[in-house]
Amino acid sequence: GGRIPAIVYGEGAPIPVAADPKSLLKALRTEAGENVILNLTIVDTEEVTRKAMVKGVQVDPVTGIVLHADFMAISMERPIEVEVPVELVGVARGVKEEGGIVEQILRELKVKCLPRAIPDGIQLDISTLNIGDVVHVKDLAIPGGVELLTDREQVVVTVAAAPVEEVAVPAAVEVAPPEAAEAPPKEGAAKETAKPGA
Repeated sequence: GGRIPAIVYGEGAPIPVAADPKSLLKALRTEAGENVILNLTIVDTEEVTRKAMVKGVQVDPVTGIVLHADFMAISMERPIEVEVPVELVGVARGVKEEGGIVEQILRELKVKCLPRAIPDGIQLDISTLNIGDVVHVKDLAIPGGVELLTDREQVVVTVAAAPVEEVAVPAAVEVAPPEAAEAPPKEGAAKETAKPGA
């Protein structure tokens, strides 16, 4: 039926299921990305609906076809650990006015919160950053109800000076002027040096 093998784990024994890959990919393309919360309806001897999140998708590297999926059943009343993206907003002053380069060191944060409180991303306004400025995890604005698990001293982003390209200059070579060619002696001069009576 065009379905793929999958497994649901997290509450009790793992349950093998068959899932619709088109519905799965559609859900993953929302703003929540991999942290989207699914209403997973499992039909066996009876129909059961569970809240779940996608924990892994195996894709054929050549065809791009989804081959297998892992779902984790969750409770909306219990905190879970997830990773959320760090989204940079604006253009750094050090880039716009000084020609610097923004280097994003950390792209995701690990957080713990209730499923309904999972942020789509943590935004960081970099418009006031100059060359040499550094932003750490502790400087980020974390929404209420979200516990930060990533090391607070980790660097998130920095603005660095653009590398200076060194142009190789060939070494100066001194070229001496060619030596003046010795002119053949004139006939008169030869006579003057000749011995008398020769």
